[in-house]
Amino acid sequence: MAITHRQRMSLHTKLVDVMGQEDAETLMEHLPAVAWDQVATKDDVKASELRILGELAKTNAALLKTNAALADTRVSFREALAETNAGVAEFKGEVQLGFARLERRLAWYLVAVAALLVGFGLAVWIPLVGALAEIG
Repeated sequence: MAITHRQRMSLHTKLVDVMGQEDAETLMEHLPAVAWDQVATKDDVKASELRILGELAKTNAALLKTNAALADTRVSFREALAETNAGVAEFKGEVQLGFARLERRLAWYLVAVAALLVGFGLAVWIPLVGALAEIG
């Protein structure tokens, strides 16, 4: 049974009357401030330590598992990034090839348009020169 503060003070007062102030205080300091069933023994402390160490071991195992999962995720991410980079490089090559083909086509179109313009120019210029020669 736990004693109250009032009961504790009453005991101290009686001890002072019987033993004197100094001896009463010395004896009271050796009495626990709580009930004896609330005082932790070395075995209680050791049991708590073992429970805490067990929980720490579980936490450590969970952290190791999480670290392994993160390492796997990093590897997967790097692989996906490498695949993406390869795809981008392939696409870039295709775009460059497409532009090169387009440039060649445009060059041929320009040659064809120039030839048509020269042909039309000659078709108009030759009869014009002939008509002018007849007049003059």
